[in-house]
Amino acid sequence: MNYKNHLMTANSVVVFFDDGSTKNVPIENVMYFRVRTALENHSFDEIPELVDLAAAIRKHSSGKFYVANGLVMIDEEILPETLSLRLIQFIEQGLDTQALERFWFNLKSNPSLRSKTMLYAFLEHNGIPLTADGCFVAYKRVTGNYMDCHTRTFDNSVGALVEMKRSDVDDDPARTCSRGLHVAAFPYAKGFYPNGKLMEVKVNPMDVVSVPDDYEGQKMRVCKYIVLRECEAPRPENEALYKYDDDADVDDWDDELSDEQFNDNFYKAVDELDDELDDELDDELDDELDDELDDELDDELDDEGQADTADVVKTVILDARGRLCIPSDFLKRMDLNKYELAYVTPSLSNSMIRVTSKEVSTESRAYTVDRDGNVRISSYVLGLAGLKDIEALDATLIDDANEVVISD
Repeated sequence: MNYKNHLMTANSVVVFFDDGSTKNVPIENVMYFRVRTALENHSFDEIPELVDLAAAIRKHSSGKFYVANGLVMIDEEILPETLSLRLIQFIEQGLDTQALERFWFNLKSNPSLRSKTMLYAFLEHNGIPLTADGCFVAYKRVTGNYMDCHTRTFDNSVGALVEMKRSDVDDDPARTCSRGLHVAAFPYAKGFYPNGKLMEVKVNPMDVVSVPDDYEGQKMRVCKYIVLRECEAPRPENEALYKYDDDADVDDWDDELSDEQFNDNFYKAVDELDDELDDELDDELDDELDDELDDELDDELDDEGQADTADVVKTVILDARGRLCIPSDFLKRMDLNKYELAYVTPSLSNSMIRVTSKEVSTESRAYTVDRDGNVRISSYVLGLAGLKDIEALDATLIDDANEVVISD
């Protein structure tokens, strides 16, 4: 069908086509202003596709999103206008709408209705794309050594997971500067603490706590985020879906692995390494590393769980994102429990990294022991010690059990 004529009122547009059909586009329809603009610009060839957006939405999203009475719906709920416009962006750019679907369900898991509503204002800013796992991208200024600007205790190097208890974050939008992890839109973050570094971070909408009233929706307080990369410019204007750059530390939102999952990944990576090295490594490597992972520390402990005096050396490998995991067994021997701080100090001159329970120099970076009792050192910090991309490294637990040394 082709455009023939139209009738425009203050609240709707009726379009007539050459096949005798008509289409009424009320002002509530997410495409109303686009249709009206196209008509005013005499872009009549665009009209058929614009007014039949409902069919495009249903087809492109395999029926997950649909239009009823001019409103975009999902699971019999009205999709907010901000997200409806994002859906149109996804369709125009030929993107899989699954990311938007995941965002919607993540958002529904946010316990605060006010937080969910305030988040829409933040998303209206250019350069706030969604990610494939249903999160969104924001920005944060940090110090020159990647610590937060206020407490200097949160490590914000690439790949770091930064979090605090939601109950410790101020949820009152009337208090503009208060407790919580702060992230922002690019214009706000760029002008904050100009001598620091600007980081791109990923936030799950379920972890948004408050968007202060007096910053036009450009900053927010959250309880958790993941650091993606260091940057100098915002994402491209109107980018709907975050496209990871080659230098970004690609991550899934469910970043924390259980011991069983980590072991599975460990064995898989060893197998891949064995294949790459062909005859240089034989099947004994798998047996040695498996035994080392499962039995080594048990052999080092007596019946009362006390450590032998000899150093313990374990081979550790990088995960798929180039990070190195300090095993929970080592951290327990250092009397470090989950959610406590471990200090990671890279040394390029010695090609090593020290992991201690206390800060040893100004180069030390504070890492929070995750809920599985591990510490995962980002590829950036490994690079500072000249250990980046080395697939297998030695982790040595010093005999007095208060320090781990990573070396090649």
